[in-house]
Amino acid sequence: MTGRSQAEASAFLETLKKKMLSEAGMTPVSEDKKYTEEDYPHFLPSEDIRKYIMRITLKDIRPSIWRKIEVPSNITLRHLAELIIDVMGWSGYHLNQFRKGVDSYFEPFYQRDGDMEGFSHRGIRHYNQEDYTIAQVLADKGKHIIFEYDFGDSWEHEVRLSSIDEYEDGEQRTIRFISGKRACPPEDCGGIWGYEELCDIHQKRLAGKRLTKDEREHLAWYAGEDELFDPELLDLETCADAADRFND
Repeated sequence: MTGRSQAEASAFLETLKKKMLSEAGMTPVSEDKKYTEEDYPHFLPSEDIRKYIMRITLKDIRPSIWRKIEVPSNITLRHLAELIIDVMGWSGYHLNQFRKGVDSYFEPFYQRDGDMEGFSHRGIRHYNQEDYTIAQVLADKGKHIIFEYDFGDSWEHEVRLSSIDEYEDGEQRTIRFISGKRACPPEDCGGIWGYEELCDIHQKRLAGKRLTKDEREHLAWYAGEDELFDPELLDLETCADAADRFND
């Protein structure tokens, strides 16, 4: 990434992802067809709404980066995707999908021309996140689905249903952040391997070892000139506020 600004790198990655989607038969929806925030439902009608406690864990990273949240079971997959992105700490400007077996649930901004429902490509069936709730794809305690964010760096999150509870009479069906550990990786840092390299540089700095010019530039590119990248730092209050905004 040396010699390229973060904005330039992000634009390059976005162009690459659009090319990948085009090759898979998926094309951007025109601007006049895109939904606005007010156009799509955050929850779908349901006769049996349960309280879902879910643990979201970023895969293949140790120590674990995770968040635990509470949501009503009729939350749409699109709304849940936005919630996961916010409480994890991602910026949200990359594509995402949920995966379960051969089924993929995409956000509606990038989809096949016409109706996306049941579209199959290379044996993978594609669906619209707005048309399904988490209860429809994850109904049993202990089961999980995969949430992938950023098809370039391919950050995979295990979304596990920790518990299913009944709401008490009169209890509000709110979205709530419960707990979590460790900071979200920086955007566009090169996936797991790039993140691990940043962590190694961080540990070297903590140990008082001299950083090379390339290491200092690498750290500053992702963390800013003050080089305050800290993989252990998680602001729980910020996570709680991010989740609470979904109750507005």
